[in-house]
This record gives sequence, structure tokens and C-alpha cells, in this order.
Amino acid sequence: MPWSALVCSETPPATAIVVRIALPEDPGPPHDARSLDATWLDATWLDDAERDRLGGFVRALDARRYARAHRGLRAVVGRFAGIAPQAVAWRTGPHGKPALANDAAHGLEFNLSHSGSWALAAVARAPVGIDVERLRPIDRLDRLAERWCTAAERARLAALDGAEREAHFLACWTAKEALLKAIGCGLAGDAQSIETPPPTEPGRFVPIAAPAALSSAPWQVAWFAPDSRHVAALACPPTIERVLLADWHGDG
Repeated sequence: MPWSALVCSETPPATAIVVRIALPEDPGPPHDARSLDATWLDATWLDDAERDRLGGFVRALDARRYARAHRGLRAVVGRFAGIAPQAVAWRTGPHGKPALANDAAHGLEFNLSHSGSWALAAVARAPVGIDVERLRPIDRLDRLAERWCTAAERARLAALDGAEREAHFLACWTAKEALLKAIGCGLAGDAQSIETPPPTEPGRFVPIAAPAALSSAPWQVAWFAPDSRHVAALACPPTIERVLLADWHGDG
């Protein structure tokens, strides 16, 4: 699926938009986040809570990536909600899912995930959850699979080796986390009871069932790749029929 410049400011009907936000690769001087100031971090538009969070990072690279991801999220949400990025105000649900505090009529839903070189912001006029993971070697994968995967998922993993096996596990994981985030419970939900379908070609929705205790609504998931080093999944209801992929280049 191709990524294109973000040019629209309205969500088309039955469409989710996933926006790719490039994160810094090099921390730059200094390497200790506690020595950074908000100007160098480009913390423009961030609120007091987000700036406080910046103060908790030790590594400069982590602080820069957080600032960039949240600045990008504000730009994207503000664009589709029709408000200035610095005017975007958040509220959170009981399990931490963010929503617009100043959204009385827009009906805009969004979600954010970041890993490695990318942050992804999903927006739609329906509940959405997104997760992205950097492809990487995974220590004790068997133990993680026993903890988080169903028997069918473990059987699929057992038929694979090496990097292919690790990539398949991360595809399963992104689908589980995206679904739990779409529902609004995050990892407080029961990821192990979610049976993920085998990953399909990028952008094609397939059904995925939520645990009955969390949601009786129908859900679907689609996978795609920000680049060759990452895998991502988007979860949403079947009222969403297509996904548009766009890039945020640092403007409003």
C-alpha cells in the first residue's frame, strides 16, 4: 500500500486514515534527556502533562521521539477536527484511551502508537486502535507465545523459524493490541483470549473477535508496513471499508 502526502482535512465516509510520523534516529547532543530544553525538543503545542512526561525520560532519543510523536498527533487530530494543534485538549477513558476533551460535535476517534523509527496516528469517525512494532529478534519467544497466544497461533508459530517466526509473532501481537486499544481497554484486556487470523496482504480487512466480556460488537483488523523494518495493525468496526495511508511532514 502506498504512502502519500497528507492533503485532506476531512475523513471520507467509511474510511480510516493512518498517518505516518517519522521519528528521530539520532538523539543529537546532549544524550541525557534531563539536559534538554523544550525548544530543542520541539515541544511546541504540547500541554503541561505532556511536558511533564518529557521530564521523566532519561535518554534524549526517547524524549525527542515522544515530543515528535505527540506533536504530530496534535497536528493530525487538529487538522481533522478543525482546531489548532495547540488547542487540542485530551481526556482519557478508565483504561487510558485518549479522546478529544473539546469534541462536542466532531465525532472524531483517534489512536497513536510508536516504535523504532515511526509513530502512527489513526483517525476515523468510528473507534480505531493501532499498534506498530519494530521487527527484531525476540528473546524467550516460546514463553511469550505461551503467555499471550492461543493454541492455534502457537501452532502457526511452531511451523516457522527464525525471523519469519518473530515477524509472525509481532503481527499477532499488533492485531491483539490494536483491537484492545480500539475497544478502549488496552492491555488491561485479555490478549490471550483473542484469536488472530493469519496475516493477510497489506490493507485487507479480516474479521477478528473480541473477548465477550470486553465487547460483543463485530471488529476487523488489517495489517500494513510503515517500512521493511516494522509491522503495524489497525483494528476498527466493519463500518470502515478502506484505509488511506498518509505522511505528516512536520507542518500543521
